[in-house]
Amino acid sequence: MTIRKQRPSWKPVVEGATTPLYLTIANQLAADIASGKLEPHTRLPTHRDLAWDLGCTVGTITRAYAEAERRGLIHGEVGRGSFVRPPALPYPEPVAPRSIANPTGDPRARTDAPTSNVIDLAMNWPSPAGEDEKMRETLRAIASGNDMASLLEFTGRLGVPRHRDAGAALLNRRYQMLPKPERPALDPSRVLIAAGTQHALMIALAALAAPGDAVLVEDLTYPGIVSLARLMRLRLKPVACDADGPRPEALEAACRTGDARAFYIVPTQHNPTGRTISETRRRRLAEIVRQYDLPTVEDDVYGYFPLDAPPPLAAFAPEQTIHLAGLSKMGAPGLRIGFMHAPPRLLGRLSAAMAAASWTAAPMMAEIAARWIEDGTLDELLRRKREEARKRQEIAVQIFANAGVDVDTGAVVPPSPRKRGEGRGEGLRLVEIGTPIARLSSGAVSTPTAAVSRPPADDPRRAKLFLPAACFHAWLTLPEPWRARDFASEAEALGVRVTPADAFVSGRAEAPHAVRLCLGNIADRKDMKRGVEVLAQLLSVQVVGQRVVV
Repeated sequence: MTIRKQRPSWKPVVEGATTPLYLTIANQLAADIASGKLEPHTRLPTHRDLAWDLGCTVGTITRAYAEAERRGLIHGEVGRGSFVRPPALPYPEPVAPRSIANPTGDPRARTDAPTSNVIDLAMNWPSPAGEDEKMRETLRAIASGNDMASLLEFTGRLGVPRHRDAGAALLNRRYQMLPKPERPALDPSRVLIAAGTQHALMIALAALAAPGDAVLVEDLTYPGIVSLARLMRLRLKPVACDADGPRPEALEAACRTGDARAFYIVPTQHNPTGRTISETRRRRLAEIVRQYDLPTVEDDVYGYFPLDAPPPLAAFAPEQTIHLAGLSKMGAPGLRIGFMHAPPRLLGRLSAAMAAASWTAAPMMAEIAARWIEDGTLDELLRRKREEARKRQEIAVQIFANAGVDVDTGAVVPPSPRKRGEGRGEGLRLVEIGTPIARLSSGAVSTPTAAVSRPPADDPRRAKLFLPAACFHAWLTLPEPWRARDFASEAEALGVRVTPADAFVSGRAEAPHAVRLCLGNIADRKDMKRGVEVLAQLLSVQVVGQRVVV
């Protein structure tokens, strides 16, 4: 008879708490250790088991355990799990007052803090660009027209033909980099309208895979597909990547196993790393998915930001690729409209999945999206967002470079409208127009601060930042001995929130020591600058035994 090992059973009481869930878990852990309910060396539930018990994400448990480890309550052992630490020396007096938020009086517990005081560089939203006023104008135009009633009726599950025409026109813009003989004219009859690209991705997975099936993803991937896979009981299989995206030999090896039902990929401004796959690599990946007849879901939500992005993967494997784009990034996050252009052989399965899930997207939202595409509103918003991305990139690049971080923008910074020398009073000088900063170092930047002492370029103690042009998210590779969760925890203790790399890992692969930071979520550019300065300063503090010495 097989003896099944019983898993640890600790479960915190989180109902009625007023603090963020991760902090509530850490505080409950502290209380149970103090009361003796959890004895030293007790093994705690795994991140996945506790997330399942509490109905939350694995990332929340990761942050809770990181906070508890920061306080010295628990410790982790590779391959074994997390354990309660033996009692340490008492905290020095005076301890913090006991409260519901801090039941043990731990002076290191974060009990301040409404989330409004946190500079959130974790959420990946582009900066506001006047979408609210554009929305008012569009709604006034719709209200004064004669077609309001038709927008409140049931439509066909594929959507209103005019809205599908607009979706085809939007997707077709991504093919303009191709020579005219290779440039397709997308068929609006093969366009489906979804309630955002996340909904479109769910529809695609529902049409292509069943519970237990495998879906190939990049080794670091969009957390939204990780959540969907968990919900739909799919197995995500990571494909090893290099600086130019999925390695062809790794994709071929994954295809040869024969169990993959689909391949999900973000080729342009990859989330989280920001890389854009070259046209040469895209053509090679397209050859492989055609060879193995593997349906591919291309998430092109960032493909409209760079002016020189290569054509989509769908251009090179149209019979295999479901091409997704939406207006949440280039338009407005609340405008929940996404478009899917599908191969004819998959259209029936996708439309059936769409009908089962939601019938179709809201016609009113699709009407707004169509008007923005047709009348140039979307183009104007994109232009504004690119300009704002440029300004924020200039700020972030200089702060990190001045702090000794190796910065890679992958391009030349676009010209700045500000005059040379402006901003020096704030300790910031913009890179001169035309200065290549593909590998910018602090030595290339004039700054009133003292020179930064840095390890050589190949030293693991040196931090690296990748922030491509027109991109709102950056990838920060941490120097030794920082770990991603420790850095994220310490940053949040200082009031800045970033996302550690393990949030982008599928399966049990080990996450790199890196974090993603997003420059667009904070509306005020000064607050964004302050958050980046905190991160740059944190990189310079001494780390001893995984504890920070300030």
